[in-house]
Amino acid sequence: MKEHRVVCGNAVLLIMTFALQGCLAYHATQPGRLFGASGGRRSARRTALPSAVLTAPSPAAKTMPPRTDNIELSFTPAASEASEKEDAGTFDWWRQWYPVAIASDLGKKQPRQFTVLNEHFVVWWDEATQKFAAAKDACPHRLAPLSEGRISEDGKLHCTYHGWEFDGTGACTKIPQVEAKAQEAARKNKRACLQTVPCTEAHALIWIFPDSTREGWAASREVEPATVAEFDTVPELIKTKDNGLFFRVLNYNYDTLVENVGDPSHVPFAHHGIQGNRNRAGPIRMKVDNLTDAGFAVTSIQDLFGTNLTTRIHFRPPCLLYYQIDFSQLAGVLKKRPIIRLLSKIGLAPKITKPVKSGMLDGHKFYLVVYAVPSAPGQSYIITRFVASAGTRWRNVKSLMRWDDHLENMAVTDGDNMHVHYQERRLREHENGLEKFDRAYYMPAAADTAVRSFRRWLMNHAGGKPLWKGSTGQLGPLMTDRKKLFDRWESHTKYCPICRKAYAITRVLRSLTTVLSIGLGLDALTSVAAMAFLFPPGGLLSRFLMSCMGGAALWGVPLLVSGVCGYGAYRLHGLERRWVYTDYNHVERK
Repeated sequence: MKEHRVVCGNAVLLIMTFALQGCLAYHATQPGRLFGASGGRRSARRTALPSAVLTAPSPAAKTMPPRTDNIELSFTPAASEASEKEDAGTFDWWRQWYPVAIASDLGKKQPRQFTVLNEHFVVWWDEATQKFAAAKDACPHRLAPLSEGRISEDGKLHCTYHGWEFDGTGACTKIPQVEAKAQEAARKNKRACLQTVPCTEAHALIWIFPDSTREGWAASREVEPATVAEFDTVPELIKTKDNGLFFRVLNYNYDTLVENVGDPSHVPFAHHGIQGNRNRAGPIRMKVDNLTDAGFAVTSIQDLFGTNLTTRIHFRPPCLLYYQIDFSQLAGVLKKRPIIRLLSKIGLAPKITKPVKSGMLDGHKFYLVVYAVPSAPGQSYIITRFVASAGTRWRNVKSLMRWDDHLENMAVTDGDNMHVHYQERRLREHENGLEKFDRAYYMPAAADTAVRSFRRWLMNHAGGKPLWKGSTGQLGPLMTDRKKLFDRWESHTKYCPICRKAYAITRVLRSLTTVLSIGLGLDALTSVAAMAFLFPPGGLLSRFLMSCMGGAALWGVPLLVSGVCGYGAYRLHGLERRWVYTDYNHVERK
């Protein structure tokens, strides 16, 4: 389906106000599409903000060709690695907190497997402590995966291979194969216990600390999960426990994912029609503020309607990368417009006159928070969250259609899949490509500052790559089967209760409308055939029936309803497919 862009002068002001909520993607809006394949354009919403803001050129850039002499490069292309090398590998990959799931996505009756640093873990709900617990995903009996088990009637983790059971501390509580008199001794043997790891919940996410040793448990108490500090000091930002969260498994490496998220300049092209517009791409002035073993920050300041729009990209190892966009000056300009003040007052625009003022946050800010989790070589988890400090009353309405947000987020990640899956293998084909990335990549623009900063952090402070268990980090062969690369069921839908429920409802509605369409269509055709056979046209009885019974109503109404139901079934089938598999063709995004 093709959509047409709606452009008008007043719409510019309205869109600027919605930018405070994450919708400053365009100077015009696009009517979204609810059903059908994802090849069509989607409306620019709060998920579109960060990249669109960073890539939107200033007003002057629209009237003159792009210039490079005013770009603030934060490096010297010929000697970008001229800084003194630090000792690599000081970062301890195994003594960090890793987010692995959205807490509300996990069921309390079903254990679930997660992979971090190529090690498999099982996460389950412990009835005794009323908290999630985690351990290495292997039953000590015969090493069967406990994630294929169940939660027993008394709240224990039950191995469905031989029936062994464990509590939240990892202690064995039942061995059916051992006689009663030997049970206690067998269960208390250290070899009968699980290798548990620290597990906690923070910011509606489940985190695990993959080191199961005694020293690892002690270290977990000294290390805090990498979160956005403002979310702790300003709880209003995340009032809803799982506000704006999205999880997906991606078929490319951790370093490639962080590099991709920290690169705003790809968005107008890779996500054209969803998050960006290829016709509005322009130079991005960026500079790195600080790069240490604790991460880095990159700043971009752009002129937008005579105000400074400040964007900061923060990286906190190992997983957290987030955009913080300050709209305070823009809000000050917009709130002087009567129409904007009116829309804000009635709840149709962000409350720009009443920003959140608390703790570290003062003004109008938008956050795009991304966690890139190193799952296994060639695979990573992505968890995203979109938060705005000023919202509208429509946020509650949108929250009822979270599945639609998830479909859009899947379309966004699909736009990158083929590019980065191919790219990371080409990088490793270069001699010492990971270490000498600046020779493999040609990056003359400041827009690549965050990419370069992350690669430098990885090489100088973290050994150049995650410390995988039992692997050197070598990637598998190039995935040429697009159905696997763009698969949505295995990467998101089966893990997400919101999308599973919406998918099930859609299937029921599609089946119902299909049956109605066929049934009513047959009824209409049968009525026409019966009338033609029993009451030939032109006869007195035929004219009498047509005048008394509404003429074509005998068959016309059922036929019309049949057509509507058939069209509805077709559209619902298109929607249903989007939760399972949708190919992404950039050529089709006009």
